[in-house]
Amino acid sequence: MPDNNTFTIKVAGRNAPTDMAAGQYLARCLDAKIKRRGNQIRAVLTFRCEAGRHDGVLLTCWLPIFVPLAAHHKFVRAYRVAVDRELHVDEEISLQEFVGKLYVVDAGFRKTNRKNHVAEDPTKRKDEKDYFRVHDIISLADSAIAANDDSNEQVTTRSTRPRRVVKLSPHGRG
Repeated sequence: MPDNNTFTIKVAGRNAPTDMAAGQYLARCLDAKIKRRGNQIRAVLTFRCEAGRHDGVLLTCWLPIFVPLAAHHKFVRAYRVAVDRELHVDEEISLQEFVGKLYVVDAGFRKTNRKNHVAEDPTKRKDEKDYFRVHDIISLADSAIAANDDSNEQVTTRSTRPRRVVKLSPHGRG
């Protein structure tokens, strides 16, 4: 008979290794929830990298939610990628649209100095409190790409134009 004071917890992933370079990665969204701090509302998305040597690395993405939502907001841009279409005025949205899908995400370190929001290089770790995170959701990715990736790297090729499906080089970095 199971004990009511115990339960099983499954480890979702691992920390980013110290040599993980800023760039674009294949990652599946595992969880999406709302966090509130004062009058700030954020969507917090948890991703796990898939394929390559960074398979299993967990990354977090914070997307500010402003009310009312506008088409240029970072959250709306990410949501459009998740649902793979334009949004309609007065449409109700659900964070669950992010969950379970495979994305190309742009990841790196903190973009500012945290004190007065002066821009800093997101490719370099600033201090011991800085950690690897998702900055943007670039596109949806075809799950067949991850299944067929036998490279040692998971960083995708960079493109200046938006694409719905990103093909990975068999050599990793493009």
